[in-house]
Amino acid sequence: MQVARISMGEYKTVEALDQFIEDYSKDFWELFPNVISASTIRTGSTSIINTAIYQDENSAKQVLEKRMEWLKGYSNDIAETFFYEGDEAFATHKKIKFLII
Repeated sequence: MQVARISMGEYKTVEALDQFIEDYSKDFWELFPNVISASTIRTGSTSIINTAIYQDENSAKQVLEKRMEWLKGYSNDIAETFFYEGDEAFATHKKIKFLII
């Protein structure tokens, strides 16, 4: 069964979040080579929600340690972060013709 990980993050400044998003988009495929679908949603000037969908629980677990290690580089900029993980109940995606970053 596919597994979804939803991460929430609150950053100390707008600039810290801007830098995180820039770095995250550059490093994403190196960090999460086995992700099926992912989105980062800016929910406020200093907050985001990330979603990632993996083929199965093992695929999700494989990248968790690398993710946690990478996030340590932002420990001075993150006010709070946590994530939920569970079996995907429903997902749908339109075919992506282009991506705007």
